[in-house]
Amino acid sequence: MREKLDMVVGDPSWNQSFPEASVIHLPALKSNHKAILLRTSLGLRDKGRTRMFRVMASWMADDSLNSMLKKTWDSTGEWKYLVTSFQLAFDDWNNNCYGNLFHRKIRILARLHGINEKLTMEENCVGSVASIT
Repeated sequence: MREKLDMVVGDPSWNQSFPEASVIHLPALKSNHKAILLRTSLGLRDKGRTRMFRVMASWMADDSLNSMLKKTWDSTGEWKYLVTSFQLAFDDWNNNCYGNLFHRKIRILARLHGINEKLTMEENCVGSVASIT
């Protein structure tokens, strides 16, 4: 007999405290167990707040970053305009040349989820046939 936990329970006061809560079934990556992720909010950022810039180590291995920096950064310009120019050029480089790792990760996780679903369906079909015979 197999059982699976697939829900989270909350009382009315908890539901009022976390009205945007959701449950996500994560893909089974290293075992046949799927973890459950409880999100208490949608994770939306305030419109006025911007994300802090962080450098990813993998960017340093990409030769196109160095050439983009040399093309973009003109040390004779005013600091404010240099930063704005760099931000625009960097966003373009990240989206078009390097690729957005966040979007790649989402696509890969979606593919893994689909593969896990297919394997689960096939496993259930095989188990059903075996129990009939």
